[in-house]
Amino acid sequence: MPTRSSGKVAVVTGAASGIGLAISQRLATEGASVVLVDLAGTAVEQAADNLVASGAQALAVAADVTSRADVEHYVQAAVAAFGGIDFFFNNAGILGQVGPFTECPDELFDRVMAVNVKATWMGMKLVAPVLISRGGGSIVNTASIAGLRPVPVSWPTPSASTRSSV
Repeated sequence: MPTRSSGKVAVVTGAASGIGLAISQRLATEGASVVLVDLAGTAVEQAADNLVASGAQALAVAADVTSRADVEHYVQAAVAAFGGIDFFFNNAGILGQVGPFTECPDELFDRVMAVNVKATWMGMKLVAPVLISRGGGSIVNTASIAGLRPVPVSWPTPSASTRSSV
């Protein structure tokens, strides 16, 4: 019996666990062929194997979403295995340091921006032509609630002896 996603191809980043795994499982139960993408190679392989064991069509691709070559690879893998992409769930993301931004190392900030911002853009940029070539599709980008609700941070108050007067 045809389902909502029968004959569709979905690519899901951050698919080894959490929201990415859950959406991969849901799309598979709705009949989509799913390309699961994650940096955690062993975990994403296991997730894809579990989908295949349940009767779904699934492919695991270990990839760093910040690497253009890796993004090109998972796009090409989807096209080679399933003929294209109809749905892109751009879900990979990482949590930065929770605490005062003044204590966040530059390297960590750069990594968070690379994964959570640039990789999202790059994934869309490289997947969109494949979607368009099939007559269109859907792109869904997930983001953290932290973008809407900041975490309160208590700032130390300088003592009277450390304050300077001008």
